[in-house]
Amino acid sequence: MPPCECPSRSTFAAPVAAGTWPTKPANWALPGAVACVVVRSAGHFSVSGADGELLTVNRGSDVVLIVPEPEPGGLIGRVRAAARGRVTVVGPAVPVHEAWLSLQCARLALDRRAEQPAAPGVEPGDGVFLHVDDELTELHLLRGAPIGQLLGRWVLGVFADLPPGRATRLAETLDALLMSWGRTAPEVAQALGIHPQTARKRLRRLEELFGDRLADPRFRFEALPALRTHALRANAG
Repeated sequence: MPPCECPSRSTFAAPVAAGTWPTKPANWALPGAVACVVVRSAGHFSVSGADGELLTVNRGSDVVLIVPEPEPGGLIGRVRAAARGRVTVVGPAVPVHEAWLSLQCARLALDRRAEQPAAPGVEPGDGVFLHVDDELTELHLLRGAPIGQLLGRWVLGVFADLPPGRATRLAETLDALLMSWGRTAPEVAQALGIHPQTARKRLRRLEELFGDRLADPRFRFEALPALRTHALRANAG
């Protein structure tokens, strides 16, 4: 990526977040890794004593912090303390030239949170501090949601004529079956918190619907992301 003239720390931050490669400011040592932290509706925001370590760029009402060497605790811990009471998301640690990817992950996590109903006892204005590392799989599945829908129709189309409640229970059973080690009724029952006899009935119904596909490695490989994408979209909608 070609360098651009970027004489100050503030003008360095924006190109890094956008995925371009500026010349670093003289007073900022180039780190091995960075994480982008988005503080939502932050207004004027600063981390006490960290002006010489953080790069900051304003994006609308949000503040994006570029945190060098984002190890647990340390500078991230100070950011968390400063962001108390605000909605804040920490993107994954990446090489400097991939800072845009860390920022994109953080934004996707914020968008996903905005689409979800608030947890019981949590008010919309309450602060929260999230690490994207904890939900990278979900973000990956949602980012490819249109393809996931096509895959879901291929995998889960056999449930289309069933009552919604029964279809949901069978989808959960199929997921538990695919995730189990021995693929036995007791394992499925334990995973779902149901009686083993109930699990056996559901497994027999799955065998009727899917037949030999349940033993097909390709089907099992494709069914898991289809099931997870379907569940994520149901929870978001």
